[in-house]
Amino acid sequence: MKALGASGRGSLRRGRTSRGGGATLSGGRTERFGFLPYRRVLELPGVKVEPLPDYAARWARIEAMRHQSGYLYPPTKKRWSGDPFTGKWSEVPNSVRPAHLWKFEEVEPSLLGGSHVLTVEGKYAEGRPRYGADAFIVHLLAYLFGVRLQFDGWWFDGRIPTQLGLANDLTETPSQTAADFIEHALATWTQWSDAMRTDFTTLLFVHSRATLYEWPWERLFFEYAVTDALWSIANDLSWLTARHSPPGWKRIPHHQRINVLCVEFELYGNPDLVKEIVDLRNALVHTALWDGSMPGTGGSTRSWLVPGHLRRFNQRLIPAVLGYGNHYTKTN
Repeated sequence: MKALGASGRGSLRRGRTSRGGGATLSGGRTERFGFLPYRRVLELPGVKVEPLPDYAARWARIEAMRHQSGYLYPPTKKRWSGDPFTGKWSEVPNSVRPAHLWKFEEVEPSLLGGSHVLTVEGKYAEGRPRYGADAFIVHLLAYLFGVRLQFDGWWFDGRIPTQLGLANDLTETPSQTAADFIEHALATWTQWSDAMRTDFTTLLFVHSRATLYEWPWERLFFEYAVTDALWSIANDLSWLTARHSPPGWKRIPHHQRINVLCVEFELYGNPDLVKEIVDLRNALVHTALWDGSMPGTGGSTRSWLVPGHLRRFNQRLIPAVLGYGNHYTKTN
């Protein structure tokens, strides 16, 4: 099995069977979303994720449009001016540019509706549609499979990774393993306050969105935002500041927070690399410098790799904060 850790990086599975394998859903609320490159059905109590009937044809279109880098890039757009009463319109000169916001169907009409249908029922169907448990599930799937996902009709900005594992360590995961993880994550998430649930869903969205950036300082900025959000939730859950702050300190400084998270959640620690991450982040935020230079004018090969290190740390911290510690979360 290759799950969140192919090539010896560890397995997501915690060594137990899913509590809800094979449950049949009746009724509930359904939402379409995409594009998830996964053709299997995921099913657990109150939740079902299944590909659209013509998924194979849709995926073939994605593969045909995909850039050799593995991403889908925004289409170009142009501005028009005219009179809505006369119906006469003309193109505005020199207005063609990559779209700031775009949808799959703007590139290919056959992709309208995305790739999958999510059905939720019971407590998971409560609240505002597309902002509750359904949103948590969609962005948790984006994290799990290393892609970006949105509900049908919602917009993307920037580029979108479309290959499994392109933005994650994942290459393939059995449906029962994925269902087990989602079920456990939901059981944890639903016990939290409304604010914490919203914050965690948001950080999942930002984690998947961070892949649109191509400069290392941009990637580090948003990956660190995810780390900081995870710290905030973990601190609220486990009183980390009260238990780990130095004598006389009212807060734990940034250069110690990741180390505390490693201890608290039994993650692999690397204090030297943590210092490098935090030093780069502090210089960027407080002095607008990247590795001692103006962004875009300098920086070492090592600093280019640092955002990827932090991303892989976040990928282990996310399931750990959700109470899903396993062999994968402890790997280097």
